[in-house]
Amino acid sequence: MSQIEELQLCPYVFENMFNLRYIYFYKPEIGKEDWNPKLLANQVDSVSLPNKLRYLCWDYFPFKSLSSFNPKNLIVLKIQYGNMEELWNEDDNMDLINLKEINISNCNKLRKIPNLSGAINLELLHCSNCERLFQLWDEDNHRDFVNLREINISNCTNLRKIPNLSRAINLEILNCFNCKSLVQLGNEDDHLDLVNLRKIDISYCENLRKIPSLLGAINLNFLNCSRCESLVELPCLNHLTSFRQDKLRLFGCYSLKKLPQVPSHFHHLNLSSTKIREVPDSIEHLHKLQRLSLSK
Repeated sequence: MSQIEELQLCPYVFENMFNLRYIYFYKPEIGKEDWNPKLLANQVDSVSLPNKLRYLCWDYFPFKSLSSFNPKNLIVLKIQYGNMEELWNEDDNMDLINLKEINISNCNKLRKIPNLSGAINLELLHCSNCERLFQLWDEDNHRDFVNLREINISNCTNLRKIPNLSRAINLEILNCFNCKSLVQLGNEDDHLDLVNLRKIDISYCENLRKIPSLLGAINLNFLNCSRCESLVELPCLNHLTSFRQDKLRLFGCYSLKKLPQVPSHFHHLNLSSTKIREVPDSIEHLHKLQRLSLSK
């Protein structure tokens, strides 16, 4: 891409490439600070893509949607820094059976993830730095995400809620760093009984008040709640035998008043910049504790 001049694309540029399987237009790593998009839309909203396409990577995608494309064979969709206002219309009945990866990070005009029902093989969903995104998916469409392993919505500063995750039974990583407007993690009565869940990062989610029960997340070993200024309490954590003592981060949880129940093998516990001012008797079960910080 760095070796071509700017090109104006007509919407039918790929129309007769019936056997095209792979499209890879990417921003180069060298000199990327000064790099500008090279492929430009020619006053049209969408482009016709071949239905046999299996891999679509297009940084700075210049069109507003993928509505004219049937993704029935698509496995990987990567459209970073795209110009889309929507991926496709809500009324489009997309066949997503083969889709395993979606990366639409840095798409600043995108406001909503469309209907993903039928994406039963989806493993990765990356939407980081989508600043206008306010909704991930409809509550009715979560039932199909049984293979989802990773969700990255970091820096989605307008996102207020993560829908029900109870069917994402293979989820390993949930990254919500700096989702400043996030007030709800799943439904109110959710229990995150996700046995494969290893990492949760909700740091700088300054409006989040509550974390659902983690009793079923027995393999969780990383929980970052730093700067969750509205968080008033944590769920019980002392059943997490695989939890690493240096991977619970609570610094700057200014509303936290109660010492959380943590695994007995913890060596260090940093509760600085919280409202915890007294150490309860329950701390006696932390028989390996070496350092406790409660500084302002």
